[in-house]
Amino acid sequence: MKKTTARNTPAGRLFLIGGAAESCVETFASLAGGAGANIILIPHATLDAEENSQALTARLLELGCGRVSTIMPGSELAITDDVTAVYMLGGDQSRLVELLGPAGRRALKSFHRRGGLVAGTSAGAACAGKIMITGGMRDGRLIYGALETGKGLGLIDNVVVDTHFTERGRFNRLVYALSLGRLTGIGLDEDTAVLIDGAGRSTVFGAGHANIFAKTKARILLRTPESGKPFGTTNVRVSSLPGGSTFRLG
Repeated sequence: MKKTTARNTPAGRLFLIGGAAESCVETFASLAGGAGANIILIPHATLDAEENSQALTARLLELGCGRVSTIMPGSELAITDDVTAVYMLGGDQSRLVELLGPAGRRALKSFHRRGGLVAGTSAGAACAGKIMITGGMRDGRLIYGALETGKGLGLIDNVVVDTHFTERGRFNRLVYALSLGRLTGIGLDEDTAVLIDGAGRSTVFGAGHANIFAKTKARILLRTPESGKPFGTTNVRVSSLPGGSTFRLG
């Protein structure tokens, strides 16, 4: 795949999973350091924070990770220098960003800039960019005004991420998001992840595909923009990449 022109400014790595993580949890455990890992879980996106974080903790310890702790909603997100990775659980990305609060968001970005590994599944991946998709377009049709977006964590520039991509028919949803600016789109299937380093070098892992929408001047074909009207798009280029594939976000 040709080099795209998205820009990734922080020095750390991102491991973004499209939801329903199984094999990708095993990959994360290895990336986090295995027996030398010191992992923080952030379950803020889910309403079942304690139960879900306990289940993931047990799985990571089973996989041989050294230390796993959880920062519950309402607690300060303190990421010390000995932490090797942070993992954001799935749920509602708007809830995740809100409950992290300004201080938590700053702490997470600082950890990433210092070279830390930040991972997330489903909602935890969808919030990675400055713009995040929060909902809308349940029937999959391109209807003007139907896409719902919000302000993401800004861990990566000029990229918008969607998850459960093939399973929930979200192709058009990501196409719509591309029209909001010159963005690279990443649509992740379930149990599929991309590992993105600080230079934008990216590798696909897992059972499905990472669907990469190259940054182009994608635009809406609608003579008079009006909420509720169907529309078309033009100048969209996409590559569907299975596990083991590599690409570059420039």
